[in-house]
Amino acid sequence: MRDSHRLRLFSEGVPTLDTAGAPTSACWSAARNDSQSRQLTRFVKSVAQNDDTDMTIWLMFRRDRYLRASDHVAFQRNGYAGARFTEPNETFAHEHQDVRVDPTTGVQFGDLIDFDDFSFMERVTRVNIATLWSLSNGPGTPKASRSSPRC
Repeated sequence: MRDSHRLRLFSEGVPTLDTAGAPTSACWSAARNDSQSRQLTRFVKSVAQNDDTDMTIWLMFRRDRYLRASDHVAFQRNGYAGARFTEPNETFAHEHQDVRVDPTTGVQFGDLIDFDDFSFMERVTRVNIATLWSLSNGPGTPKASRSSPRC
């Protein structure tokens, strides 16, 4: 069953760049839920889950799907907040596959335009636009602030 009005939004907890001792400290202080990426995903949900986007956003508190990673990981490795937007019901036969039809089952493999849901993509675009608009209208970075020491 397709659910084209839901969006999974993945975010890592303990940042990829943390030093060897930081993950331990993050675990006992619950900081794994306060990472930049987690804060970003909560912000996305707060500004983009509404009637205008017609989307329900599921926060997935893990870096990505099991044994998978996408482009957002490279941003996280460089100290930026990153998140992965993805559909709720992936069809693995249509991902990273050579285009072919299995002769024994008749199953079509490959990432073909026939399997694209353009209405879903439009709603995901609305989520992104709502998020970017909200971020661009937010306050700027404080000019005289000093960073506090890490735990």
